[in-house]
Amino acid sequence: MSDLQPALSRLEIYRGMAKWNFMSALSAIWVSIAFGVISTGYLLALGASNTLVGMLSGANSWGNTLQLVTPLLGGRVRSRKVLCASANTLAYAVWLLVAACALLPAAWPRAGLVIALVVLSGMMLSVGSPAANSWLADLVPQELRGRFVGRNQSIIAAVGMVIALGASWYVDLYAGAAQIRAFQVAYVGAVIAGLGAVVVMTRIPEPPVHRSAQPLSLALLKLPFEHENFRNLTLFLAARTSAMMLAAPLFWVFMLQYLKMDYKFIALNSMAVTLSTIASNPFWGYMADKFGYRPILRITTFGAALIPIPWFFMTPENYTYIITPAQIWSGVMGAGMVLSQYNLMLKIAPAEHKEVYIGVHNATLSFAMGVGAIIGGVLTDLMANHLAGATFLGRAVTAWHLIFLISALARLMGLGLLMRVREEPDIAARVVIGQVRRGNVLRTLFHLTRMKRTGDTEARVRATRALGSPG
Repeated sequence: MSDLQPALSRLEIYRGMAKWNFMSALSAIWVSIAFGVISTGYLLALGASNTLVGMLSGANSWGNTLQLVTPLLGGRVRSRKVLCASANTLAYAVWLLVAACALLPAAWPRAGLVIALVVLSGMMLSVGSPAANSWLADLVPQELRGRFVGRNQSIIAAVGMVIALGASWYVDLYAGAAQIRAFQVAYVGAVIAGLGAVVVMTRIPEPPVHRSAQPLSLALLKLPFEHENFRNLTLFLAARTSAMMLAAPLFWVFMLQYLKMDYKFIALNSMAVTLSTIASNPFWGYMADKFGYRPILRITTFGAALIPIPWFFMTPENYTYIITPAQIWSGVMGAGMVLSQYNLMLKIAPAEHKEVYIGVHNATLSFAMGVGAIIGGVLTDLMANHLAGATFLGRAVTAWHLIFLISALARLMGLGLLMRVREEPDIAARVVIGQVRRGNVLRTLFHLTRMKRTGDTEARVRATRALGSPG
Protein backbone atom coordinates (compact mmCIF):
# COMPACT_ATOMS: atom_id res chain seq x y z
CA MET A 1 0.00 0.00 0.00
CA SER A 2 1.27 3.43 -0.86
CA ASP A 3 2.77 5.42 2.03
CA LEU A 4 1.96 8.67 0.22
CA GLN A 5 -1.80 8.22 0.40
CA PRO A 6 -3.51 8.29 3.81
CA ALA A 7 -6.44 5.97 4.34
CA LEU A 8 -9.84 7.54 3.74
CA SER A 9 -12.07 8.43 6.66
CA ARG A 10 -15.54 6.93 6.94
CA LEU A 11 -17.05 10.29 5.94
CA GLU A 12 -14.84 10.48 2.84
CA ILE A 13 -15.87 6.96 1.87
CA TYR A 14 -19.59 7.74 2.09
CA ARG A 15 -19.18 11.01 0.22
CA GLY A 16 -17.16 9.19 -2.42
CA MET A 17 -19.88 6.57 -2.80
CA ALA A 18 -22.52 9.29 -3.25
CA LYS A 19 -20.42 11.03 -5.90
CA TRP A 20 -19.82 7.70 -7.64
CA ASN A 21 -23.58 7.26 -7.91
CA PHE A 22 -23.93 10.77 -9.38
CA MET A 23 -21.17 10.04 -11.88
CA SER A 24 -22.91 6.79 -12.83
CA ALA A 25 -26.17 8.66 -13.41
CA LEU A 26 -24.51 11.04 -15.87
CA SER A 27 -22.64 8.27 -17.67
CA ALA A 28 -25.93 6.32 -17.90
CA ILE A 29 -27.24 9.07 -20.18
CA TRP A 30 -24.39 8.41 -22.58
CA VAL A 31 -24.76 4.63 -22.33
CA SER A 32 -28.53 4.75 -22.91
CA ILE A 33 -28.08 6.60 -26.20
CA ALA A 34 -24.79 5.12 -27.39
CA PHE A 35 -25.71 1.48 -26.75
CA GLY A 36 -29.50 1.48 -26.88
CA VAL A 37 -32.13 1.28 -29.58
CA ILE A 38 -31.11 4.76 -30.79
CA SER A 39 -27.80 3.45 -32.12
CA THR A 40 -29.49 0.42 -33.67
CA GLY A 41 -31.92 2.72 -35.46
CA TYR A 42 -29.09 5.03 -36.54
CA LEU A 43 -27.16 2.16 -38.10
CA LEU A 44 -30.28 0.79 -39.81
CA ALA A 45 -30.91 4.28 -41.22
CA LEU A 46 -27.41 4.12 -42.71
CA GLY A 47 -28.33 0.85 -44.47
CA ALA A 48 -26.90 -1.77 -42.08
CA SER A 49 -27.71 -5.52 -42.23
CA ASN A 50 -28.21 -7.93 -39.30
CA THR A 51 -24.52 -8.77 -39.50
CA LEU A 52 -23.51 -5.12 -39.21
CA VAL A 53 -25.92 -4.58 -36.31
CA GLY A 54 -24.29 -7.55 -34.57
CA MET A 55 -20.88 -6.04 -35.29
CA LEU A 56 -22.04 -2.72 -33.81
CA SER A 57 -23.08 -4.44 -30.58
CA GLY A 58 -19.74 -6.22 -30.46
CA ALA A 59 -17.68 -3.19 -31.53
CA ASN A 60 -17.33 -1.67 -28.07
CA SER A 61 -16.45 -5.13 -26.76
CA TRP A 62 -13.70 -5.57 -29.33
CA GLY A 63 -12.26 -2.27 -28.16
CA ASN A 64 -12.47 -3.43 -24.57
CA THR A 65 -10.26 -6.45 -25.29
CA LEU A 66 -7.42 -3.96 -24.90
CA GLN A 67 -8.01 -4.39 -21.17
CA LEU A 68 -5.80 -7.44 -21.50
CA VAL A 69 -2.77 -5.14 -21.30
CA THR A 70 -4.05 -1.79 -20.00
CA PRO A 71 -3.79 -2.88 -16.32
CA LEU A 72 -0.03 -2.78 -16.79
CA LEU A 73 -0.38 0.89 -17.69
CA GLY A 74 -2.67 1.50 -14.74
CA GLY A 75 -0.12 -0.07 -12.43
CA ARG A 76 2.54 2.40 -13.55
CA VAL A 77 0.59 5.63 -13.04
CA ARG A 78 0.44 7.43 -9.71
CA SER A 79 -3.25 8.35 -9.93
CA ARG A 80 -6.08 6.12 -11.10
CA LYS A 81 -8.28 9.22 -11.17
CA VAL A 82 -6.16 11.02 -13.78
CA LEU A 83 -5.93 7.90 -15.94
CA CYS A 84 -9.69 7.21 -15.85
CA ALA A 85 -10.70 10.82 -16.45
CA SER A 86 -8.35 11.21 -19.42
CA ALA A 87 -9.39 7.92 -21.03
CA ASN A 88 -13.12 8.53 -20.56
CA THR A 89 -12.91 12.05 -22.00
CA LEU A 90 -11.42 10.70 -25.22
CA ALA A 91 -13.90 7.80 -25.34
CA TYR A 92 -16.91 10.10 -25.06
CA ALA A 93 -15.56 12.62 -27.57
CA VAL A 94 -15.24 9.93 -30.27
CA TRP A 95 -19.04 9.82 -30.45
CA LEU A 96 -19.08 13.28 -31.99
CA LEU A 97 -17.37 11.62 -34.96
CA VAL A 98 -19.99 8.84 -34.89
CA ALA A 99 -22.68 11.50 -35.26
CA ALA A 100 -20.76 13.11 -38.12
CA CYS A 101 -20.69 9.87 -40.16
CA ALA A 102 -24.21 10.56 -41.46
CA LEU A 103 -22.86 13.68 -43.17
CA LEU A 104 -20.70 11.57 -45.47
CA PRO A 105 -21.92 10.59 -48.97
CA ALA A 106 -24.28 7.59 -49.01
CA ALA A 107 -21.89 5.72 -51.30
CA TRP A 108 -19.31 5.64 -48.51
CA PRO A 109 -19.27 2.71 -46.04
CA ARG A 110 -20.80 4.87 -43.33
CA ALA A 111 -22.06 1.99 -41.17
CA GLY A 112 -18.62 0.38 -41.26
CA LEU A 113 -17.00 3.66 -40.21
CA VAL A 114 -19.42 3.95 -37.29
CA ILE A 115 -18.41 0.47 -36.15
CA ALA A 116 -14.71 1.34 -36.41
CA LEU A 117 -15.23 4.48 -34.31
CA VAL A 118 -17.14 2.51 -31.66
CA VAL A 119 -14.19 0.11 -31.47
CA LEU A 120 -11.90 3.12 -30.96
CA SER A 121 -14.16 4.45 -28.20
CA GLY A 122 -14.11 1.05 -26.52
CA MET A 123 -10.32 1.04 -26.67
CA MET A 124 -10.22 4.40 -24.91
CA LEU A 125 -12.58 3.17 -22.20
CA SER A 126 -10.51 0.03 -21.73
CA VAL A 127 -7.48 2.11 -20.78
CA GLY A 128 -9.16 3.29 -17.59
CA SER A 129 -11.72 0.58 -16.88
CA PRO A 130 -9.55 -1.81 -14.81
CA ALA A 131 -8.29 1.11 -12.74
CA ALA A 132 -11.87 2.33 -12.21
CA ASN A 133 -13.01 -1.11 -11.03
CA SER A 134 -10.03 -1.38 -8.70
CA TRP A 135 -10.76 2.14 -7.43
CA LEU A 136 -14.38 1.21 -6.69
CA ALA A 137 -13.35 -2.03 -4.96
CA ASP A 138 -10.98 -0.09 -2.69
CA LEU A 139 -13.52 2.67 -2.04
CA VAL A 140 -16.58 0.60 -1.03
CA PRO A 141 -16.21 -1.66 2.04
CA GLN A 142 -16.84 -5.35 1.39
CA GLU A 143 -19.80 -5.51 3.79
CA LEU A 144 -21.59 -2.72 1.88
CA ARG A 145 -20.63 -3.67 -1.65
CA GLY A 146 -23.63 -5.82 -2.55
CA ARG A 147 -26.17 -3.18 -1.55
CA PHE A 148 -24.09 -0.35 -3.02
CA VAL A 149 -23.82 -2.04 -6.40
CA GLY A 150 -27.54 -2.82 -6.30
CA ARG A 151 -28.38 0.82 -5.56
CA ASN A 152 -25.91 2.00 -8.20
CA GLN A 153 -27.46 -0.29 -10.81
CA SER A 154 -30.91 1.01 -9.88
CA ILE A 155 -29.77 4.59 -10.44
CA ILE A 156 -28.26 3.67 -13.79
CA ALA A 157 -31.43 1.82 -14.78
CA ALA A 158 -33.73 4.67 -13.74
CA VAL A 159 -31.74 7.33 -15.57
CA GLY A 160 -31.38 5.09 -18.61
CA MET A 161 -35.14 4.50 -18.68
CA VAL A 162 -35.98 8.21 -18.63
CA ILE A 163 -33.36 9.07 -21.26
CA ALA A 164 -34.36 6.19 -23.53
CA LEU A 165 -38.00 7.24 -23.38
CA GLY A 166 -37.21 10.90 -24.02
CA ALA A 167 -34.77 10.17 -26.85
CA SER A 168 -37.19 7.71 -28.47
CA TRP A 169 -40.03 10.22 -28.31
CA TYR A 170 -37.76 12.87 -29.86
CA VAL A 171 -36.55 10.60 -32.69
CA ASP A 172 -40.12 9.50 -33.50
CA LEU A 173 -41.04 13.10 -34.24
CA TYR A 174 -39.04 12.88 -37.45
CA ALA A 175 -38.63 10.62 -40.47
CA GLY A 176 -36.09 10.13 -43.23
CA ALA A 177 -33.21 12.61 -43.34
CA ALA A 178 -34.73 14.64 -40.50
CA GLN A 179 -34.67 11.56 -38.27
CA ILE A 180 -30.97 11.09 -38.94
CA ARG A 181 -30.40 14.66 -37.73
CA ALA A 182 -32.39 13.78 -34.61
CA PHE A 183 -30.02 10.85 -34.01
CA GLN A 184 -27.09 13.28 -34.30
CA VAL A 185 -28.59 15.69 -31.76
CA ALA A 186 -29.08 12.78 -29.35
CA TYR A 187 -25.42 11.81 -29.71
CA VAL A 188 -24.26 15.36 -28.96
CA GLY A 189 -26.38 15.39 -25.81
CA ALA A 190 -24.91 12.03 -24.79
CA VAL A 191 -21.36 13.35 -25.15
CA ILE A 192 -22.14 16.41 -23.02
CA ALA A 193 -23.52 14.15 -20.26
CA GLY A 194 -20.47 11.89 -20.49
CA LEU A 195 -18.10 14.81 -20.08
CA GLY A 196 -20.14 15.91 -17.07
CA ALA A 197 -19.54 12.46 -15.58
CA VAL A 198 -15.81 12.99 -16.00
CA VAL A 199 -16.02 16.27 -14.05
CA VAL A 200 -17.75 14.47 -11.17
CA MET A 201 -15.18 11.67 -11.33
CA THR A 202 -12.37 14.13 -10.64
CA ARG A 203 -14.02 14.97 -7.30
CA ILE A 204 -14.29 11.40 -6.00
CA PRO A 205 -11.65 10.57 -3.36
CA GLU A 206 -9.12 7.92 -4.32
CA PRO A 207 -8.17 5.34 -1.66
CA PRO A 208 -4.60 4.08 -1.26
CA VAL A 209 -3.54 1.68 -4.01
CA HIS A 210 -2.52 -1.90 -3.18
CA ARG A 211 0.76 -2.30 -5.05
CA SER A 212 3.16 -5.19 -5.24
CA ALA A 213 6.91 -4.99 -5.02
CA GLN A 214 7.02 -7.33 -8.03
CA PRO A 215 7.87 -5.35 -11.19
CA LEU A 216 5.09 -4.96 -13.76
CA SER A 217 5.57 -7.08 -16.87
CA LEU A 218 3.62 -9.04 -19.47
CA ALA A 219 4.26 -12.14 -17.36
CA LEU A 220 1.65 -10.83 -14.91
CA LEU A 221 -1.04 -11.49 -17.51
CA LYS A 222 -0.67 -15.21 -16.75
CA LEU A 223 -1.72 -14.75 -13.12
CA PRO A 224 -5.52 -14.72 -13.70
CA PHE A 225 -5.29 -17.97 -15.68
CA GLU A 226 -3.08 -19.61 -13.04
CA HIS A 227 -5.60 -18.74 -10.30
CA GLU A 228 -7.96 -21.72 -10.68
CA ASN A 229 -11.07 -20.21 -9.12
CA PHE A 230 -10.74 -16.89 -10.94
CA ARG A 231 -10.07 -18.70 -14.22
CA ASN A 232 -13.17 -20.86 -13.79
CA LEU A 233 -15.36 -17.83 -13.11
CA THR A 234 -13.98 -15.97 -16.12
CA LEU A 235 -14.47 -18.92 -18.48
CA PHE A 236 -18.03 -19.49 -17.24
CA LEU A 237 -18.98 -15.84 -17.72
CA ALA A 238 -17.30 -15.75 -21.14
CA ALA A 239 -19.31 -18.77 -22.31
CA ARG A 240 -22.56 -17.34 -20.96
CA THR A 241 -21.87 -13.86 -22.37
CA SER A 242 -21.16 -15.26 -25.82
CA ALA A 243 -24.40 -17.26 -25.71
CA MET A 244 -26.39 -14.20 -24.67
CA MET A 245 -24.87 -12.03 -27.39
CA LEU A 246 -26.01 -14.43 -30.10
CA ALA A 247 -29.43 -12.83 -29.75
CA ALA A 248 -29.06 -9.67 -27.65
CA PRO A 249 -28.23 -7.23 -30.49
CA LEU A 250 -31.11 -8.54 -32.59
CA PHE A 251 -34.00 -7.96 -30.19
CA TRP A 252 -34.22 -4.31 -31.27
CA VAL A 253 -33.93 -5.21 -34.96
CA PHE A 254 -36.71 -7.76 -34.44
CA MET A 255 -38.92 -5.15 -32.81
CA LEU A 256 -38.25 -2.48 -35.43
CA GLN A 257 -38.34 -4.56 -38.60
CA TYR A 258 -40.57 -7.56 -37.83
CA LEU A 259 -42.94 -6.38 -35.11
CA LYS A 260 -43.01 -2.86 -36.66
CA MET A 261 -42.82 -1.14 -33.27
CA ASP A 262 -42.00 2.56 -33.16
CA TYR A 263 -39.25 3.95 -30.92
CA LYS A 264 -41.67 5.25 -28.28
CA PHE A 265 -43.38 1.88 -27.91
CA ILE A 266 -40.02 0.13 -27.64
CA ALA A 267 -38.94 2.59 -24.94
CA LEU A 268 -42.21 2.16 -23.05
CA ASN A 269 -41.83 -1.61 -23.04
CA SER A 270 -38.20 -1.28 -22.02
CA MET A 271 -39.49 0.53 -18.93
CA ALA A 272 -40.76 -2.85 -17.74
CA VAL A 273 -37.16 -4.08 -17.70
CA THR A 274 -35.94 -0.98 -15.92
CA LEU A 275 -38.68 -0.83 -13.29
CA SER A 276 -38.34 -4.53 -12.47
CA THR A 277 -34.57 -4.06 -12.24
CA ILE A 278 -34.95 -1.15 -9.83
CA ALA A 279 -37.55 -2.99 -7.76
CA SER A 280 -35.49 -6.18 -7.45
CA ASN A 281 -32.02 -4.68 -6.94
CA PRO A 282 -32.46 -4.09 -3.17
CA PHE A 283 -33.65 -7.66 -2.73
CA TRP A 284 -30.79 -9.20 -4.71
CA GLY A 285 -28.28 -6.95 -2.93
CA TYR A 286 -29.56 -8.04 0.47
CA MET A 287 -29.69 -11.72 -0.49
CA ALA A 288 -26.16 -11.56 -1.93
CA ASP A 289 -24.79 -9.94 1.22
CA LYS A 290 -26.54 -12.57 3.36
CA PHE A 291 -26.01 -15.78 1.36
CA GLY A 292 -23.12 -14.98 -0.99
CA TYR A 293 -22.84 -14.12 -4.65
CA ARG A 294 -22.48 -17.59 -6.19
CA PRO A 295 -25.96 -18.95 -5.33
CA ILE A 296 -27.55 -15.73 -6.60
CA LEU A 297 -25.51 -15.98 -9.80
CA ARG A 298 -26.61 -19.59 -10.31
CA ILE A 299 -30.30 -18.81 -9.85
CA THR A 300 -30.32 -15.72 -12.04
CA THR A 301 -28.18 -17.28 -14.78
CA PHE A 302 -30.71 -20.08 -15.12
CA GLY A 303 -33.51 -17.53 -15.17
CA ALA A 304 -31.70 -15.45 -17.79
CA ALA A 305 -31.33 -18.52 -20.00
CA LEU A 306 -35.12 -18.56 -20.35
CA ILE A 307 -35.38 -14.92 -21.49
CA PRO A 308 -35.28 -15.59 -25.29
CA ILE A 309 -37.96 -18.30 -25.20
CA PRO A 310 -41.04 -15.99 -25.13
CA TRP A 311 -39.55 -14.08 -28.05
CA PHE A 312 -39.62 -17.27 -30.12
CA PHE A 313 -43.42 -17.21 -29.92
CA MET A 314 -43.90 -13.50 -30.69
CA THR A 315 -45.67 -12.37 -33.85
CA PRO A 316 -46.97 -8.97 -34.98
CA GLU A 317 -50.42 -10.15 -33.87
CA ASN A 318 -49.67 -11.40 -30.34
CA TYR A 319 -46.60 -9.56 -29.07
CA THR A 320 -48.61 -7.05 -27.01
CA TYR A 321 -49.63 -9.92 -24.69
CA ILE A 322 -46.18 -11.47 -24.37
CA ILE A 323 -43.61 -8.70 -24.41
CA THR A 324 -44.34 -7.01 -21.05
CA PRO A 325 -44.13 -10.18 -18.88
CA ALA A 326 -41.00 -11.17 -20.81
CA GLN A 327 -39.42 -7.78 -20.12
CA ILE A 328 -40.27 -7.94 -16.42
CA TRP A 329 -38.66 -11.37 -16.13
CA SER A 330 -35.59 -10.07 -17.96
CA GLY A 331 -35.24 -7.14 -15.58
CA VAL A 332 -35.52 -9.24 -12.42
CA MET A 333 -33.05 -11.89 -13.56
CA GLY A 334 -30.66 -9.38 -15.11
CA ALA A 335 -30.50 -7.32 -11.92
CA GLY A 336 -29.40 -10.25 -9.77
CA MET A 337 -27.05 -11.58 -12.43
CA VAL A 338 -25.14 -8.33 -12.96
CA LEU A 339 -24.87 -7.62 -9.25
CA SER A 340 -23.70 -11.10 -8.28
CA GLN A 341 -21.20 -11.71 -11.08
CA TYR A 342 -19.52 -8.32 -10.63
CA ASN A 343 -19.16 -8.65 -6.87
CA LEU A 344 -18.08 -12.29 -7.08
CA MET A 345 -15.33 -11.29 -9.51
CA LEU A 346 -14.13 -8.53 -7.15
CA LYS A 347 -14.24 -10.93 -4.19
CA ILE A 348 -12.26 -13.71 -5.87
CA ALA A 349 -9.61 -11.42 -7.41
CA PRO A 350 -6.60 -11.14 -5.05
CA ALA A 351 -5.85 -7.66 -3.67
CA GLU A 352 -2.34 -7.85 -5.10
CA HIS A 353 -2.42 -7.05 -8.83
CA LYS A 354 -6.22 -6.71 -8.67
CA GLU A 355 -6.17 -4.42 -11.71
CA VAL A 356 -4.45 -7.13 -13.76
CA TYR A 357 -7.07 -9.71 -12.77
CA ILE A 358 -9.93 -7.31 -13.54
CA GLY A 359 -8.39 -6.28 -16.86
CA VAL A 360 -7.85 -9.83 -18.10
CA HIS A 361 -11.34 -10.79 -16.91
CA ASN A 362 -12.99 -7.87 -18.71
CA ALA A 363 -10.93 -8.41 -21.86
CA THR A 364 -11.94 -12.07 -21.99
CA LEU A 365 -15.62 -11.23 -21.55
CA SER A 366 -15.37 -8.45 -24.13
CA PHE A 367 -13.83 -10.86 -26.63
CA ALA A 368 -16.60 -13.38 -25.96
CA MET A 369 -19.22 -10.65 -26.32
CA GLY A 370 -17.81 -9.52 -29.65
CA VAL A 371 -17.58 -13.07 -30.99
CA GLY A 372 -21.13 -13.90 -29.90
CA ALA A 373 -22.58 -10.74 -31.45
CA ILE A 374 -20.89 -11.31 -34.80
CA ILE A 375 -21.81 -15.01 -34.93
CA GLY A 376 -25.42 -14.17 -34.09
CA GLY A 377 -25.65 -11.57 -36.86
CA VAL A 378 -24.00 -13.78 -39.47
CA LEU A 379 -26.15 -16.81 -38.55
CA THR A 380 -29.31 -14.71 -38.74
CA ASP A 381 -28.46 -13.42 -42.22
CA LEU A 382 -27.56 -16.95 -43.39
CA MET A 383 -30.75 -18.48 -42.01
CA ALA A 384 -32.86 -15.69 -43.50
CA ASN A 385 -31.90 -16.92 -46.97
CA HIS A 386 -33.38 -20.37 -46.29
CA LEU A 387 -36.47 -19.62 -44.19
CA ALA A 388 -38.74 -17.85 -46.67
CA GLY A 389 -42.28 -19.10 -45.99
CA ALA A 390 -41.25 -21.33 -43.04
CA THR A 391 -43.93 -21.97 -40.41
CA PHE A 392 -44.24 -23.55 -36.96
CA LEU A 393 -47.63 -24.49 -35.47
CA GLY A 394 -49.30 -22.48 -38.20
CA ARG A 395 -47.35 -19.26 -37.75
CA ALA A 396 -44.42 -17.74 -39.58
CA VAL A 397 -40.90 -18.48 -38.33
CA THR A 398 -38.08 -16.09 -39.14
CA ALA A 399 -34.33 -16.24 -38.69
CA TRP A 400 -34.77 -14.01 -35.64
CA HIS A 401 -37.04 -16.59 -33.99
CA LEU A 402 -34.47 -19.33 -34.51
CA ILE A 403 -31.53 -17.30 -33.21
CA PHE A 404 -33.51 -16.59 -30.03
CA LEU A 405 -34.04 -20.32 -29.51
CA ILE A 406 -30.38 -21.11 -30.24
CA SER A 407 -29.30 -18.47 -27.72
CA ALA A 408 -31.52 -19.96 -25.00
CA LEU A 409 -30.10 -23.45 -25.56
CA ALA A 410 -26.52 -22.16 -25.52
CA ARG A 411 -27.13 -20.31 -22.24
CA LEU A 412 -28.46 -23.48 -20.59
CA MET A 413 -25.55 -25.58 -21.86
CA GLY A 414 -22.99 -23.25 -20.28
CA LEU A 415 -24.57 -23.29 -16.82
CA GLY A 416 -22.61 -26.38 -15.75
CA LEU A 417 -19.35 -24.40 -15.84
CA LEU A 418 -20.48 -22.45 -12.77
CA MET A 419 -20.19 -25.65 -10.69
CA ARG A 420 -16.40 -25.26 -10.82
CA VAL A 421 -16.50 -21.83 -9.17
CA ARG A 422 -16.06 -21.69 -5.39
CA GLU A 423 -16.98 -19.02 -2.84
CA GLU A 424 -16.48 -18.92 0.90
CA PRO A 425 -18.81 -19.51 2.62
CA ASP A 426 -20.22 -22.00 0.13
CA ILE A 427 -24.03 -21.81 0.32
CA ALA A 428 -26.09 -23.85 -2.11
CA ALA A 429 -28.59 -22.17 -4.40
CA ARG A 430 -31.33 -24.43 -3.01
CA VAL A 431 -30.99 -22.67 0.37
CA VAL A 432 -31.89 -19.36 -1.25
CA ILE A 433 -34.69 -21.01 -3.23
CA GLY A 434 -35.98 -22.45 0.04
CA GLN A 435 -36.26 -18.93 1.44
CA VAL A 436 -38.38 -17.96 -1.55
CA ARG A 437 -40.60 -21.06 -1.28
CA ARG A 438 -41.29 -20.34 2.39
CA GLY A 439 -42.43 -16.84 1.49
CA ASN A 440 -39.43 -15.18 3.12
CA VAL A 441 -38.82 -13.22 -0.06
CA LEU A 442 -41.97 -11.19 0.61
CA ARG A 443 -41.01 -10.66 4.23
CA THR A 444 -37.55 -9.53 3.13
CA LEU A 445 -38.94 -7.00 0.66
CA PHE A 446 -41.31 -5.70 3.34
CA HIS A 447 -38.54 -5.17 5.89
CA LEU A 448 -36.18 -3.64 3.34
CA THR A 449 -38.84 -1.11 2.37
CA ARG A 450 -39.72 -0.47 6.00
CA MET A 451 -36.09 0.10 6.97
CA LYS A 452 -35.58 2.61 4.13
CA ARG A 453 -38.86 4.53 4.29
CA THR A 454 -39.74 4.85 7.97
CA GLY A 455 -38.45 7.68 10.14
CA ASP A 456 -39.20 5.75 13.34
CA THR A 457 -35.90 4.63 14.87
CA GLU A 458 -37.45 1.69 16.73
CA ALA A 459 -39.18 0.48 13.56
CA ARG A 460 -35.87 0.64 11.69
CA VAL A 461 -34.19 -1.38 14.43
CA ARG A 462 -36.93 -4.04 14.32
CA ALA A 463 -36.68 -4.25 10.53
CA THR A 464 -32.90 -4.56 10.71
CA ARG A 465 -33.13 -7.37 13.26
CA ALA A 466 -35.70 -9.16 11.10
CA LEU A 467 -33.41 -8.94 8.08
CA GLY A 468 -30.58 -10.40 10.11
CA SER A 469 -32.57 -13.39 11.32
CA PRO A 470 -31.88 -16.70 9.55
CA GLY A 471 -35.48 -17.86 9.20
